Amino acid sequence: MHTVEPWVAYQYSDRVDQDELPLFDDVDRISYTNAMAYGFTQRLIGKPARESVESGPQEYAKLKIFQSYSFGDPYDRIEMGREIFFGCVCGIGVAF
Repeated sequence: MHTVEPWVAYQYSDRVDQDELPLFDDVDRISYTNAMAYGFTQRLIGKPARESVESGPQEYAKLKIFQSYSFGDPYDRIEMGREIFFGCVCGIGVAF
C-alpha cells in the first residue's frame, strides 16, 4: 500500500524579555518565531513475508519533503513586508 499524507504546521512564540536571565550561550535564548511549515510524507507499507499472530503492517520506505515560510518579525519595521522561504528539506528512510 502506498500512502500520501499532506501536513501543515504553524509555530508562534512571542517575544520574551530575557534581559534578566544569564546568558551562557545562544542556545539558552527563546527566539521569536512566526512561521509555517508544509509538506507531505509518502509511505510504502506492506505485510511482512512471515506472518505471526502479532505481526501487522510494516513500513518499508518513507519519503518526507517539507518547506518552511517565515512571516517575519512584526516588531521590526525594517523587516515588515519581507517574506522568507526556507529551502526544502527531504528525508528518506528504508527498512527491510
